[in-house]
Amino acid sequence: MFGGLLGENSNSNIGLLNLQTNVWSQLLLKTQISEIARDDFATADIRDGSFFTFGGYVNGSRTDDVVKFRHEGSSVEATPVAGECAGGPEGPTKRASMSVGVHEQKMYVFGGQENDNKKLNDLWCFDLQSGSWSQVDQSGADYKPTPRSGHSTIVYGDKMYIFGGILELTKELNDLVVFNFQTRQFSSCSDQQEDDLNQTGQNQEMTSPEAKSATLTKKRTMAANSMSRSPTKKMTDSNLPKQLTASKKDSQDSEAKSRLTSPTSVSMKNTFIIKNADESFEVNSKLLPKNKQRLTETQSVKYTDLVEGQRPPPRDGHSAVVDSQGFMYIFGGDRHHMPFNDLYMIKLE
Repeated sequence: MFGGLLGENSNSNIGLLNLQTNVWSQLLLKTQISEIARDDFATADIRDGSFFTFGGYVNGSRTDDVVKFRHEGSSVEATPVAGECAGGPEGPTKRASMSVGVHEQKMYVFGGQENDNKKLNDLWCFDLQSGSWSQVDQSGADYKPTPRSGHSTIVYGDKMYIFGGILELTKELNDLVVFNFQTRQFSSCSDQQEDDLNQTGQNQEMTSPEAKSATLTKKRTMAANSMSRSPTKKMTDSNLPKQLTASKKDSQDSEAKSRLTSPTSVSMKNTFIIKNADESFEVNSKLLPKNKQRLTETQSVKYTDLVEGQRPPPRDGHSAVVDSQGFMYIFGGDRHHMPFNDLYMIKLE
């Protein structure tokens, strides 16, 4: 384990966990790089006692460095390979929150965000033997992935799988994108991605007069409703005719349904958020009956035409791994700064 944030600054601590004894040990870092401390970078494990890092932040500034770390005994040697710290060669722009995958001694870098927080969907290939960069051309591709950062990437067989990430504030993703190393083309396992992004684009393209008009109309309606209420007499439902009471109830139900349209509000429906609860809450909450939703034959869940099951909710900052049997696991992450601790599994092939 290397780097990350220590307080508000990047750090260069590196530790080793023995998976057989579950014991951590601190390793000595040897390097000629003046500013080796970094965070929010991507790591590629070569499985020969070495790993590479790319990009991230060095004390608040994004970088394009490629650094090789090699473990020897109780120390690790960090060597600059490419980027600003090595004086070249020219490659991807400085970025953070991207992902990498390794295939046949080549490290592939996808997405991330630049200095202006612009989300990216470019794909770069770094040859680990020659130390040279090349960009994978997508100019004539039928499908291009959505720009993103904070996503995850795993490699299995001749394909690279990219899941989730964030496109913009409050717009996390949960699509599964596939890059085929043989055809050098992207494809998507997500049927709903284009509809979701088209809706986002339509919202962004709303002109300011339309937006102001919509806001003004809403404010006028709210003001009119508040003025019609008597400050001294409160009319209850029991004072209203039955026909008006039913109409009022239908209106309230309609308003409640219209308010529960965003993914967050729907997922939080009938949910309590309890802050600073004492120890008794955790004990008592376990005694409450769980409301499990049962799926009938007509309610069979389908991810896409290619993948069965319920897809994970949109998220970024999660982790992903794949085992030797081709099972991909997605754990944690967050959405709108609400952390997850769930675990999803998908059989890739």
